[in-house]
Amino acid sequence: MITVIKVILLVFTTFVFYPSFAQVSNRTKPAFSSYVVQNGLVFVSGQIGLSHKKELPNSNFSLEVRQSIENVESVLKEAGLTLEQVVSTTVYLTDIKQYEEFNKVYQQYFHAPFPARTCIAVKELVMGASVEISVVASEKNK
Repeated sequence: MITVIKVILLVFTTFVFYPSFAQVSNRTKPAFSSYVVQNGLVFVSGQIGLSHKKELPNSNFSLEVRQSIENVESVLKEAGLTLEQVVSTTVYLTDIKQYEEFNKVYQQYFHAPFPARTCIAVKELVMGASVEISVVASEKNK
């Protein structure tokens, strides 16, 4: 009986308390996961506006924001989720003066009730990006 309880506890802790990590496909493996699932929440790593050709839009901030959000959407899809399940976003902008332009594009993808959001102005981002977006989504919002 005690052995059965130990096995049940081992199985329970294996599936409940340890996060699952996304497999990175078709690219050099970075030192982070594109997303992690933990206790019903999906944490998506920051996404910049890289196209499938691994290029940033030339001097077009709105397109870069759009591509960043679509990249977030693509990672969420890998996890079986949608933008509607996002509960929190963190946005990094290299120019806070672009905040209003960012909002215009953001509101084409996210609708009321909006996710909680933090927007941070930073000096620079990887690959010269102007925007990076990370999100937390809930599997329970399906």
